[in-house]
Amino acid sequence: MQKLFLTTAFMCALVLSQESAAQIVQPGSVTVSATASVEVEPDKFTVYVVFEDSSGTGAGSIEGLTGALPEFRDAMASFKGLESYEIATRSVSVQKAQINKCTTNSYSNEQFDPDCIVEEFKTVYDLSISGSPAEIGGNVVSFAIEKGANSARLGGFQVSDREAALAEANRKAVKLALDKAELLAEAAGMKLGAVEVLSDGTQPYRNNSTSESNSPPPPPPPPPRPVISDAALPIPVDPQPKTFTANVVLQVELRADNEE
Repeated sequence: MQKLFLTTAFMCALVLSQESAAQIVQPGSVTVSATASVEVEPDKFTVYVVFEDSSGTGAGSIEGLTGALPEFRDAMASFKGLESYEIATRSVSVQKAQINKCTTNSYSNEQFDPDCIVEEFKTVYDLSISGSPAEIGGNVVSFAIEKGANSARLGGFQVSDREAALAEANRKAVKLALDKAELLAEAAGMKLGAVEVLSDGTQPYRNNSTSESNSPPPPPPPPPRPVISDAALPIPVDPQPKTFTANVVLQVELRADNEE
């Protein structure tokens, strides 16, 4: 009886040992990461334009721009080469300042005479113009100055269909990850099974030439209004490609090479 018990215990231990070994050699999974990028030429531009008017009263300074702004919008509609555009108001401000109109080079009570102090109001309209194609953004800057703007600057270039560019980058990243996983599986004498985990770590696009923030910087102080001929001066610009990057992490089941 004792011999039978020992034999049975040995067989059970052997079975458990074989099951543990089978669990150890069972194929598991492979985890890989991949990064892919695509470059897209910008098709839009953004120009920031500032109109100013000064007057003795706040209402007067605002009224001074009521004619200039509609004229500018009408002029933009006839701009040659502009396929599409949108004008938006970024901000409107009315500033009041006290100015001493008395001119004297010597210290006297005249400098403090209330009649020498006058109030002056200045209204500032800050506009943005978004349009296409990107290549004419520089020409829009000079056109805005010609049509009465106190200052104008090129804010940058954008890609209209960012989602399509990111989708293409993701497709490339997934393919690279699958190729890498297949290479590792073949090196280990196994083959790939089903995809178990696929995570997306897509990053926003970046400019190849300069970095861009989410919000544009404030416009610089308006320079003195330049004298420009009747025809808008062309300003050559070279929009740099935008890079869209996708990062993916892929976990794929591993199977034995002879497993169906």
